Amino acid sequence: NNLNMVLLQIKKSLFTWGKLASAFPFKLKYILQPFPNWMGKEPTSEEKKLFNYLDKLSPNYSVLKLLTNDIYDYYSKGINKICNNYEIPFFDSNKILPNYIDQKDWIFVDRAHLTDKGNYKISKMISEILD
Repeated sequence: NNLNMVLLQIKKSLFTWGKLASAFPFKLKYILQPFPNWMGKEPTSEEKKLFNYLDKLSPNYSVLKLLTNDIYDYYSKGINKICNNYEIPFFDSNKILPNYIDQKDWIFVDRAHLTDKGNYKISKMISEILD
């Protein structure tokens, strides 16, 4: 299926990046991107308006159909397994980022991209992961 093809490509990329990290002095870490429904974040009124508007623009194509919790579970476990096999630390921002935000924070402009505030919050999270 398509998800397995995505995981295979990630595996190839992480293999290459792992070899580069061994050859050059840098630490490699993988951070899974946040998505509002994977985070379990209740959308703010602004996020709801934007999500509804975007859903109406493409009624036959919904990001929600692609980002189900079943897909999240399969995908995140698959990436985590790949990272473990290559000894690459894996971090799931969907589980970590909620510790950096309040439920009332407007952090998404759509289901995949962050607002300025969202980028600020995730940059704080990433900074702590990199320390």
